[in-house]
Amino acid sequence: MVEDQSARKPCVLIVGLKASEVQLLERNVGASVHLNLVSSDKVLRMRGGDPQFVVVTRFVNHKHTMHLRRIMGGDRVRFVGRGGATTVAKAIQSFLDKVA
Repeated sequence: MVEDQSARKPCVLIVGLKASEVQLLERNVGASVHLNLVSSDKVLRMRGGDPQFVVVTRFVNHKHTMHLRRIMGGDRVRFVGRGGATTVAKAIQSFLDKVA
């Protein structure tokens, strides 16, 4: 039986990343984590989940960020205020360094 490789990778939820930056992010960290990309309008409907780490970009407002902190736990949510895919990739790499 073949085991699903994504089951062994840490799951990272990315909120608010522009579509043009998704491919760059996948090239940078896609091999080491399972990326779950959602738009900010879906965040308020979330009621938890299993991501080990959440990255919120500058395109997401305060209400959405606070909702994520409440349901996921504040220590697992990281707000990235500047930059795009490269900055998000650095935040993910920092998370991976901590859990390794």
